[in-house]
Amino acid sequence: MLEAALETIPTVAKVNGLGPNLSKWVREDPERFLAALASPSPHDALVAIAREHLSSMTLQRSQMIESVLRDVSGCEPPWDRAAKRLSKLSGGAWTRDSVRASLDDFVRRRHAIVHSGDIEQGRRATPITLPYVREAANVIEAVGLAVCDVVNLRIRAAGRAAK
Repeated sequence: MLEAALETIPTVAKVNGLGPNLSKWVREDPERFLAALASPSPHDALVAIAREHLSSMTLQRSQMIESVLRDVSGCEPPWDRAAKRLSKLSGGAWTRDSVRASLDDFVRRRHAIVHSGDIEQGRRATPITLPYVREAANVIEAVGLAVCDVVNLRIRAAGRAAK
């Protein structure tokens, strides 16, 4: 997720299409941005600044994914594309909301496993079943591919606008 968002910066910056986070970071540290502009590779310097700000964030929950894509590079949300992939794969009817909810459920479960052994108040751990793992893998893959799609679309659109 982090690398995908950062990948957009050099191209999108050329058409003044970066999101509000970059403006906020400029206001917070204008000297650093002036130094970035004077560097041999201003776009790489801008990516380094963004990486520093974003690398401490957890980019697993749907809200964070959407806000980083939007607020860093002006990308559309990936949920409709992920829903289309999952619907085609499963034969079911996935929606943007069901993709977000499912991803967030898997992230919550992952958090519970890591931090509390997945044990609910005095009970034993919840079993991890093969169907659960398959669905989690499918959702995560669909979201990852959808993120790549919206990033690529944003880069291509910015590239066309820059010409």
